[in-house]
Amino acid sequence: MNAAATLPLSPLQGVAEVRALRWVAGLVCASLLAGGFWAAGQQATHPPSTLSVSGLGRHLQPSEIQRVLADALEGPVSALDLRDLRARVLTLPWVAEARVERLWPSGLHVVVREREPLARWGTDSLLDRDGVIFKPRPSEISTELPQLDGPADQAEEVLQRFHGLREALRDTGLTLTGLSLDVRGEWVGRLAPSIPVRFGRVDPMGKVAVLGGPVRRVMTGRKSEVERIDLRYTNGFAVRWRTGDETEGGR
Repeated sequence: MNAAATLPLSPLQGVAEVRALRWVAGLVCASLLAGGFWAAGQQATHPPSTLSVSGLGRHLQPSEIQRVLADALEGPVSALDLRDLRARVLTLPWVAEARVERLWPSGLHVVVREREPLARWGTDSLLDRDGVIFKPRPSEISTELPQLDGPADQAEEVLQRFHGLREALRDTGLTLTGLSLDVRGEWVGRLAPSIPVRFGRVDPMGKVAVLGGPVRRVMTGRKSEVERIDLRYTNGFAVRWRTGDETEGGR
C-alpha cells in the first residue's frame, strides 16, 4: 500500500537549509561579480570602443576631436595618457578648455568649452572673451565682429579700451567699429562707416568729449564725406574731407 505523507521539517533542519541556500546564493553572486570584473578587465586591455564629447558649441565638431586623438587611441584604455589626450584637444583653435575622462571599461569622454569670439584680431585671427588670440579657418571669421589689433601681449588691454570707448560714445550717435594700438603706442579707432580716428598716444577715453561734441557736430549729415579725423591736438581736432579740404576746431 502506497501512502503519501508530508513530514514537517524539524527547526534545525530548516536553519541548516536556509544557511545552505544563502551560501549558494553568495557563491553565485561572487562568481558573477568576478566574471564581470574579469570581462571589464579584458575590455580595458583593448583600445576604447566609444568616444563621447560634451560642451560643443557652434564651431567644434566631434569629428575634429576624434581626428586629433586618433593616433593616441590605439593602446589599451587603462594605459591612455589623459594629459597627452587633453593637450591634443587643446590644439584645436576653438577649444578654450578641455577635460578627458575614462568611461570604464571601454569608453572615453571629452568635455570641452568652446571659445566665444568678441572681435577680429589683425588680418586672420579672432580674440575671445578671455583676451586670447586664436586662428580659426578664414571662413569662420565673421566680418560683423569689431576689428581690433595691436601687440599680442596687450590684446586684453585693447579689448577693454574698445569696450569702454564704444560704451562712452553710445549716446552720441557715433558707432565705434574698431580700435588698434601700433608699435609706437598710438591708438587709432574706426567709426562707422569706416572713418579712421587718430587718438595719438594718450588714452582714447580722454578724447570722447571732443569726438562726441564738436567733431560730431561738424560731421552731421556729412559722414560719408569724411576721410579721417585727427584728435592728436592738445585742445582741438581736424576733420579731413574726401575733397581734400580740412576743417579744424577746438573744444
